Amino acid sequence: MSPNLNWDSISNSLLNDTKEIDSTAHLAPHFNKVLRALKDGHSRLYPKSALNSQQDEKSMLEVFATMTDKEAGLPPKRFIHKMINNKYAYINIPSVMLENRAYVDTIGKQLLELDKHNPKGWIIDVTENDGGNAFTMNWHFPTLIDSEQTYSTVDNNGKESKNDKILDLKNTSEEEKRAADLFKLNPDSVPYVKLKNTKVPIIILTSKITGSAGEFVTVHFKGQKNVLVVGQVTAGATSSNHPFEITNEYLVNLTTEVIKDRTGKIYKIGEGITPDVQFDINLNKVAQKDKLSHKEELNLIIGLKDLYIDNAIKALENWKKYKK
Repeated sequence: MSPNLNWDSISNSLLNDTKEIDSTAHLAPHFNKVLRALKDGHSRLYPKSALNSQQDEKSMLEVFATMTDKEAGLPPKRFIHKMINNKYAYINIPSVMLENRAYVDTIGKQLLELDKHNPKGWIIDVTENDGGNAFTMNWHFPTLIDSEQTYSTVDNNGKESKNDKILDLKNTSEEEKRAADLFKLNPDSVPYVKLKNTKVPIIILTSKITGSAGEFVTVHFKGQKNVLVVGQVTAGATSSNHPFEITNEYLVNLTTEVIKDRTGKIYKIGEGITPDVQFDINLNKVAQKDKLSHKEELNLIIGLKDLYIDNAIKALENWKKYKK
């Protein structure tokens, strides 16, 4: 997706820089140098050593399928669901890279519990979601989607691949089938939940750190008649990455396509998703700092969650104003 790069020069430089290296374990800085040159803001290297993995005999996909958040040094996921004003169903959709099956099971139970209360609207929160596995995040949403296909991905030759609202392993690659098997996520054995309250308004809450798979959740819904995206312009990792395994020590998540939403808009590399209803939050002003780390931004957004929810409720209460 980077046609302006001089690949011959990069290739020659890489071969020269690595000619004395006799082990793939020492290639990480060289892979990262090439990925930085792409300037797509999304491609990323996952070395097994960075995951604190001792599972040397396993491939990287097997490591991702079996490792826990705790083993990887990741914080616990923030699973939150509640009814607001006895009227609106709120659910937080956190990032997910590991423990995918547990994630799917938890989100499914939360959605079913909320659905029992016959909500008059859904608030789906991806303000804290900076990426991971989009198919896991979207697993239980089919009954909230009003079309068989949602967004598409487009490669640099213009080839378009449509995303089905229901994962169909019959039409996927052998690699994707293998991943689904490793993650224990087969649609036949783990069916999506069937919600009753599906015709009500839906709010997708976004922030400036909503990125990658969090943005894929957003475009999964964006453009649907009963959906409003509320918040800030997202991070701009609106590209589709494909995992490439290198021996059993690395996984390169490489940008291969960009997103096209169901309105027909194709997102450029680095372009975020603009909400239907925006409200500004100056995180630097809140923190009284000129430069914030990603962790600081995340903590501030969590601290401002009531403000996000208030704006979601405001949009629901003034639905006709925004959906003329």
